[in-house]
Amino acid sequence: MAPFLFSERREIVTLCNDTLIRVLCTDLDGTLLNDKKEVAPADVAAIKHWQAAGRLFGITSGRQETGVARAIRPEIRPDFVVCLNGALVIKVNGQRERRPLPSTAVEQVLGAMNAYPVAQIIVTFQGISHPLDQASGEFAGIDPAHLPGSGQGIDKLSAIIRDPRARADLRLALAQLPVTTTHSDTDYLEVTGQGITKASGLQLALADRYPLAAVAAVGDYGNDEALIKSVGLGYAVANATPRLKAVADRLTVANTDAPISHIVQDLLK
Repeated sequence: MAPFLFSERREIVTLCNDTLIRVLCTDLDGTLLNDKKEVAPADVAAIKHWQAAGRLFGITSGRQETGVARAIRPEIRPDFVVCLNGALVIKVNGQRERRPLPSTAVEQVLGAMNAYPVAQIIVTFQGISHPLDQASGEFAGIDPAHLPGSGQGIDKLSAIIRDPRARADLRLALAQLPVTTTHSDTDYLEVTGQGITKASGLQLALADRYPLAAVAAVGDYGNDEALIKSVGLGYAVANATPRLKAVADRLTVANTDAPISHIVQDLLK
């Protein structure tokens, strides 16, 4: 059984070349979810109102698919979902696409991470996250070096690293590799394949039905930055990082104050 209850309106979506906002997408943690990791009833109602007006709604998250489903089900039925910062995409036409890290990049990233005092390395393999045993170098009994190549391997690598100087040095080291590095918390670095971001995942999810100029997106942290900069209208919640607020087109209320309800009211007025 699919973990999501999807909107039943996908077949009526048509190509749109104007710049009217037709699509709304949101991050989960720190954005759609409040501090209790719940969706406000006002946001659930706003999303339903948005979709009833003939617009599309989607999730753009760093979480794995099951984590997204737990957060929104059964109240919200998205038209598309971008998981793992773009490494897994469920498109508006229902098709799924995984974009894993090449095996050579996995080896390079793990080598870089292991050179610094990381508290934990998390390996997301075929959509499921596992802690890496740093003594054996295995996760869930698997040696990453023995994984098959692209298409069957690792979707995302993450590291918890609390020392600010070491974290900055690790980011510099990862920047030299053919991967994309971002963060969803102060001490939490996330690595996907080269060019794999929420923004590229969103473009894939829309399946050429809508341009990015027709999208409004909202987020709170570093892994939302490329997305907020690429869409027609980028929102930052009030609790977002200063950097994300600086690149956003508009600011809205905090994740604790039902931000989607305010955005929908803004866009449909």
